[in-house]
Amino acid sequence: MKLIAILLSLGLEHYLHIGTPLKRFSWFEKYFKLFNSILTGEENWRGAFGLIAMIAPLAIIVGVIYYATCGWLYGIVGLLINFAVLIYCLGPESITAQLDSYFKASASNNQEELAKFTASKTTEEISRDILDQFNRQTFAVIFWFIILGPVGAVIYRLSSLAQRYTEKHPEQYVNLTTASLFFIRVLNWAPVRVLALCFALGGSFVSSFTLFLKTLKRGISENLNVLYEIGKASLAKADYSQDPVEEHKDLLALTDRALIIGLVILALLTVVAWVS
Repeated sequence: MKLIAILLSLGLEHYLHIGTPLKRFSWFEKYFKLFNSILTGEENWRGAFGLIAMIAPLAIIVGVIYYATCGWLYGIVGLLINFAVLIYCLGPESITAQLDSYFKASASNNQEELAKFTASKTTEEISRDILDQFNRQTFAVIFWFIILGPVGAVIYRLSSLAQRYTEKHPEQYVNLTTASLFFIRVLNWAPVRVLALCFALGGSFVSSFTLFLKTLKRGISENLNVLYEIGKASLAKADYSQDPVEEHKDLLALTDRALIIGLVILALLTVVAWVS
């Protein structure tokens, strides 16, 4: 059921971009502010405990609904809940759709449009953004969905939203900013390593796998560096200095191959589970 839900969600969201209009995360800011106002004056609850208390109610509601109804109609209700939660938690915006105008501007040599992307970011920063957003918007959500079901997808998405929101208001939410950054880094550690392995399998394996083994010892603060280093090592072309846009296209193609590899592995494991 999970594999079917993943394939349906990815087909709509990642490739057809149909799921993008479904994203309605404006409520989270109101929810965050409400919870923070409740915790005002409770210093012990304005860090990690407050973040957990903020995420837990929504995760518990999803978990109770799912596990109470997942067996209805021969599992069809469970499949629908899996699909609905997953497609809601993916994104909220497709990285492919975001880069589409950038690539079109490059192809048409539209310097004015290209400047919107390159004026404030270096080539490396754009490359890091591509890999980081792919992990946050797609891969890590699917990873935790596989591990914990719809509850895992909800926990990851809410954690990511909290981290992004507090990052924009660090002075207002000092303790929560630190707690949310730590929490999302912990949640990202495992999916980042799995994604890096998929990069190696989908790219230049010899040069990237040895580097991948070394990254297993690195801490949670190195997550983005691990993605970037393995991603770059997995590319067949070593020097993109003359055509940085080509690097971004190749990295985006690498994320697609990594996703397909991950799905193939999941499908094989699913078949093995059914047979056994």
